[in-house]
Amino acid sequence: MSASPRLESLGIPAEWIALLDELTLRSHRVLDLLDDQLNAGFTQRAADLVRLMASVLGDGWDGRDALKLLANSRQWRAALGEQYAAVAQALDHAAAVLARDALDFYRATGVSVSPGADGLSRLAAIRRQNLTEISKGQPVAERQVRDGLRRLLATGPGAGTTAQLAETMQQALALPAAQARSAALTAAMGETRTLNRVVAEQAGIDRFLYYGPLDRLARPFCRAHVNRVFSRLQIDEMDNGQVGPVFTYAGGYRCRHQLVAVPDGFTP
Repeated sequence: MSASPRLESLGIPAEWIALLDELTLRSHRVLDLLDDQLNAGFTQRAADLVRLMASVLGDGWDGRDALKLLANSRQWRAALGEQYAAVAQALDHAAAVLARDALDFYRATGVSVSPGADGLSRLAAIRRQNLTEISKGQPVAERQVRDGLRRLLATGPGAGTTAQLAETMQQALALPAAQARSAALTAAMGETRTLNRVVAEQAGIDRFLYYGPLDRLARPFCRAHVNRVFSRLQIDEMDNGQVGPVFTYAGGYRCRHQLVAVPDGFTP
């Protein structure tokens, strides 16, 4: 994972790099688990919607009966609401694990870790912002489901099948699921980077290592910054071309890279 010779040339001890590698691997496992959990959740929710809608339509339904579902949307809209609540809950758990691991890393490397009241307030603010962003997906999901039902309606007479309904719901939730997964993964890492900054400020640290994988998923912006140390001011002036600030979002949506507080004594 790490380019140890490169980091050691910056004066960063091998022991610190090893702890950082362990933290990075743990972070990626948490993110992968979150992604899998959300993907499975939306897949299950599509199946739940099919069962719910089939019970409303009854036997021998055809496309015209989709009007029943359009006119009586309360139940399936409630089901979508439950799914987005589940996304928020999954984010809450993942972010808590990432925060715990980050604080354990700083303790292990001798950095004081006391976010303080102001730091906790900032973390709460970004959590509210992230939850607001995720909640924007529910109206999109509702619109996608309505559009799918209208397509069913357009098929007109003829016996409808559960398979037809299942395909419609799977297609309807494909985009909302992708957006929710992206938003949650982006939020989880964003909150961790915010914690890194809060810890650094409390400890009087002004240097940060841009750290993470150099693989096929790494963006050009990340490739240009990985394994380099920057001041807080330098990072504040960066522009990733996607979404900012870089201190929160690093290379952009779903970015896996960290900005880790580095004690000044480590770097020349």
